[in-house]
Amino acid sequence: MGENMEKEILYQLAIPVFSKILQDERFKEEVLSSFQQKLLLLTQKYAVNFDDALQDLQIFFAGIRQQKSLKVLQEIIRNHFQKKANVFLFLLELDLFSETLIELIFTYYSREEDKKLLPAVFYLKRLVEELIFEPAEKEPKEIITADLLTFSQKEIEFSLREIYHWLQPRFVALVAPDSLGVFKVVAGVGEKIEEFKKISLRKAPYSFAGRLPIPTCYREERVRILPCKDPNILGPFVEIWDRCGIESAVLYPVLFTSYKIGVLVITFSTPLKFPEDLVYRTARFAENLARKVIALYKKNQETEFYCLLKSAQEKSLKVVVSLLEKKDPYTAYHSQLVTRYAVYLGEKLGIDREGIDYLRSGGIFHDVGKVGIRDMILLKPGSLTGEEWLVMRLHPEYGYQIVKEMDVAMEVREIVRYHHERYDGKGYPHGLKGEEIPFLARICSVADSLEAITSDRIYRKGRDFAFALEEIRRNSKTQFDPEVAAVLKSGVEKELAEIKEQTLKEIGAT
Repeated sequence: MGENMEKEILYQLAIPVFSKILQDERFKEEVLSSFQQKLLLLTQKYAVNFDDALQDLQIFFAGIRQQKSLKVLQEIIRNHFQKKANVFLFLLELDLFSETLIELIFTYYSREEDKKLLPAVFYLKRLVEELIFEPAEKEPKEIITADLLTFSQKEIEFSLREIYHWLQPRFVALVAPDSLGVFKVVAGVGEKIEEFKKISLRKAPYSFAGRLPIPTCYREERVRILPCKDPNILGPFVEIWDRCGIESAVLYPVLFTSYKIGVLVITFSTPLKFPEDLVYRTARFAENLARKVIALYKKNQETEFYCLLKSAQEKSLKVVVSLLEKKDPYTAYHSQLVTRYAVYLGEKLGIDREGIDYLRSGGIFHDVGKVGIRDMILLKPGSLTGEEWLVMRLHPEYGYQIVKEMDVAMEVREIVRYHHERYDGKGYPHGLKGEEIPFLARICSVADSLEAITSDRIYRKGRDFAFALEEIRRNSKTQFDPEVAAVLKSGVEKELAEIKEQTLKEIGAT
């Protein structure tokens, strides 16, 4: 059944009934009077124009009383209501109007008449909601798909926490279609969000009674308030509600100027009881979220050239590292192994993808400062003298100055500069202690020592991983961060040996 046909049915169920009762001038005046009193309370909470709201109601009454056609009523809605700056305020007015009608119907009519009139109130309200949000001619918007927001998930999730802490819902999420038109959760916060992330919804149109709320909200760019779990409204979406323990929800389109982003989904585990300022605050939050998403999107676009430049700079750094490797055969595989161990530790510690990337770059470049150490010290086959050791201890600072000039990420610079600091503050070059040392540098410190202990040197044979792990654990809280050291528990020796074997095979060192 087409949507116009469904609206026509609603029109026929509601308008004749109200046209008839509005012929009673006394009833009409009572409705206006009672509505005014309720409206005064609304104006104290929201920016409602009292006179405009009453004028809107008079125009609406006239349209109902004329009882000409659905098309005429559509024009009235389009000209007087649909262009309202804040449609949510009109929804509040509509709720007050419906409440007023129900109260006066109970007062003026018998119980038998109530059975006919009360359903008509519901039909009228649904009809007006359908007409007020009827898709109008809109300027085409630039679609921001879920694929384009992948690299902004953490920032979006941080923003979602604001409304989560305010409302304490079941969960809150931003849902957007991907390039194939399938709706996916971009980011979310709260209970059952992982279950909700399994949704896969298309932007296909659905009928009045069975269309899916999220695609509809996105397509029609209008709020969907779902106060309870009604299968007639939710259609197949009810299965997702059951799996996630949802009883009610508010869906809000996330739009900003010429950009169309997605749908803000706020769910609750009980039938909906709106906080007094829910509509206003949700509207503000969705707008702020849209602004942030667009800012992130534009920043990603603007930094494409920067990424190319950064890639070129990293290639230059790798040239420097390769020169160092040619000077010092040991360095040729040391940096590769430190990188693999650092990534292994980072993943065990739950470091996010961005942090893992920093560990990869930091591991490769951590000893780049050795290029500034004289060969007679760097390549000395025996132990260094006290003076030579002081010179060698400058390489983290040399390395920092090199990567700083290359405009490498701050996290990578910190790994290069601080990977020889100790947890007890007795390291170098700055004697940082405990939490003062950046966490990624503390990870790299353990990886660096792990590689140094298990590798052959001119003056000694490398030890096995069991010995290295015991040594690192023994120096936990003194040389090493105890949280990082704890990852190297008994039983991981085989994994580390496999990493070493595979790395040396890849770089041709075996």
